[in-house]
Amino acid sequence: MICNSSSAVLLLTGHWPVLGASVVVFTRDGECHVVLPEDELELAQRTSGAVLIPYKPSTLAALTTPIDELVDPLRRLTARLGLSHAAIGLQCDEAMQPATDVNVYVSSLLLTYFCSTPRGQFAL
Repeated sequence: MICNSSSAVLLLTGHWPVLGASVVVFTRDGECHVVLPEDELELAQRTSGAVLIPYKPSTLAALTTPIDELVDPLRRLTARLGLSHAAIGLQCDEAMQPATDVNVYVSSLLLTYFCSTPRGQFAL
C-alpha cells in the first residue's frame, strides 16, 4: 500500500509530515518505509520506527516540485522492495486533511508514477 496523506503517514509511522510531501510504502510483510523531505528527517527519527528515506524537495539553484523530486527515490524504493511487478494499492481518495495542500498535489505523483510503469499494476 502506498499512501501520502498526512493522516495516513501519521497512522502508519508515528510521524506527522510538516511539509506534507511524504509518501509511505507499507508492505504486506509489515515493512514500513517513508520517503520524506530531508528537512524532516531529524524530527521523524525521534517519532517514527519506519525506515526513513530522505529526499531534497528543491533547491534555489533549480526550482523543482515535490513530484519531480519524489519520483526517483520512490522508484528506487519500490524496486528494492521487489514491487516493480507487484499489484500495489494506492491511496487516491478525496478527503479533508488537517495539513497542507501539498497532499493533493503529491497524489498526482502516485498516479503519474504508476501509470508510467507498464510492468506494474495498481489498484485504486
